[in-house]
Amino acid sequence: MRGLLGVLVVAVAAAAVALRPPPKKEVVIVKLGGAAITRKSEPRQLAKAALEECAEAVAAAHDRGLRVVLVHGAGSFGHFEAKEYGVAKGTSPPLGFALTRQAVTLLSSHVVNALVERGVP
Repeated sequence: MRGLLGVLVVAVAAAAVALRPPPKKEVVIVKLGGAAITRKSEPRQLAKAALEECAEAVAAAHDRGLRVVLVHGAGSFGHFEAKEYGVAKGTSPPLGFALTRQAVTLLSSHVVNALVERGVP
């Protein structure tokens, strides 16, 4: 019986270790300014070199074990649509909101692609 109890204690201890939450990583919040990663004077124009440089920096932080929370502005992706349709005033027709979202989603896709190419989830 003592042998079985010993095995049970070891199994419970192993389960406790397995269920213990992993050590918390330091969280860093990074905002990529829309004007920094786009050419804001032209609709939907990406500043590709700037985005790639930012993605490299985020990847380096991730590789050092930091937990990166990334947000970004809209820059030239969405501002033109938002202005044209009065989105900021709250008077936009549904199409104005949809076109603005479509543009910002396209920018988000560029940002995610740049990070995934560098192994950042």
